[in-house]
Amino acid sequence: MRRHPHVLGTTLLVAHQDEARLYFAEARAVGAGGDVVRRWTAQIEGLTEEILEDAVQRGTLRPHDVRGVALAIVGGIERLVYGFLQGDAGLDALRVPGEVIQLFRHGLAPR
Repeated sequence: MRRHPHVLGTTLLVAHQDEARLYFAEARAVGAGGDVVRRWTAQIEGLTEEILEDAVQRGTLRPHDVRGVALAIVGGIERLVYGFLQGDAGLDALRVPGEVIQLFRHGLAPR
């Protein structure tokens, strides 16, 4: 049976909560650990920019500030993960990934 990507992402997050907490602890830390996490985060942001640029070129998304939207996507997802890890009862872990996708997909849809 094939799992929906949203369920898979949530399952991975639940299974790797300790790693996610370590990411948040190191992301703002001074020193080598923080440097590594920031480099990986920059790579994720860069890949997100490339995906957005490609989608604009293909006409799937409207022209927009690719860098700003990439940062908003990555930062927004980080904040949602952090909220989940902190036990925010208002977050529906199975629903949030799909909502994020819909927010950005429809908000950037061609006009």
